[in-house]
Amino acid sequence: MTAGMLAGCNEEQELPPIAYPDGGTSETTGTGAWDNPYRVWQVLSGADSNGEPAWVTGYIVGYVTTEDGNAKMNEGTTIFSNSGVVPLTNIIMADDPAETDWEKCIPVQLPSGGVRNALNLSSNPGNLGQQVTIRGTTGAKYFSIYGVRSVDAYEWGDKGYYIAPPTPPQPDQKFTAVSSLQSGYQYLLVAGGKYCATAPAESYNYGYLTLTEVTPVDGIITISLDNAFTFTKEGDYWIMQDCYGKYVYLEGNYNSFQVSKTKPAANYLWNITIAANGEATIMNVSMNKWIQYSTTYGSYGCYNSVQGLLPVFYGLLAEELQ
Repeated sequence: MTAGMLAGCNEEQELPPIAYPDGGTSETTGTGAWDNPYRVWQVLSGADSNGEPAWVTGYIVGYVTTEDGNAKMNEGTTIFSNSGVVPLTNIIMADDPAETDWEKCIPVQLPSGGVRNALNLSSNPGNLGQQVTIRGTTGAKYFSIYGVRSVDAYEWGDKGYYIAPPTPPQPDQKFTAVSSLQSGYQYLLVAGGKYCATAPAESYNYGYLTLTEVTPVDGIITISLDNAFTFTKEGDYWIMQDCYGKYVYLEGNYNSFQVSKTKPAANYLWNITIAANGEATIMNVSMNKWIQYSTTYGSYGCYNSVQGLLPVFYGLLAEELQ
């Protein structure tokens, strides 16, 4: 059978042409991949990611008002603006940055966290009209029409970024407290003798450092390398990378971290000093904030004032380096 043909009993018939919605063509049909994301018209037509994350690209053109407990998107509740009582919880996207027809737009759910902080129009009115590519689930209705839910990543522009599939856990290794660092080696950050910092999930591009509680035995912590960070010298300062090889850096006024497979343009250098008691001040050179375990929030962030406990570096035992 040739492309575009159907085999009948004794003859071939041409397939009918594909009917694309307004604004859709074969050239603007995405697959949901990071480098070929769905377009808005596809999501609106019910393109289903089957519960798996998919990338979607479009322009931020407004929001759905949630005043009076509104739960539907329609002509009266779709606001093509960045003013008014703007919710933190959603935006709307279109294929055209000048779109004013609500029926050509999709609602986007913004879960709490870094994505909401970066994309919502209440905190970021300048996002209006900007193109962004987001990762979330499609094929389910939000505000009673097809949209994007559970967004967990974003990238400005017409493409997302590659997120590697989960890697199998690393075997446990033995670590002990150290008073100095060697460039290119892996270290744990442990505050209060038990709060071990752990990188954000591999699919994330931002987040606080969560915790894995540890119990040193004779000064030794036995734990997976997935909890370690690599520190590499660059000039007088240090580069910090997580267990996925992502650079750890800061952005804006956030106390959380950004992580990226590609080397950031700025805010990625750290000045490290280790006190006699082993506590380390890991200071971001550009932002003058230092890494601390917050006793209030129960996670590691980067702050410009005292928030909790400083970490201690734990390095691999010599036998583990052989």
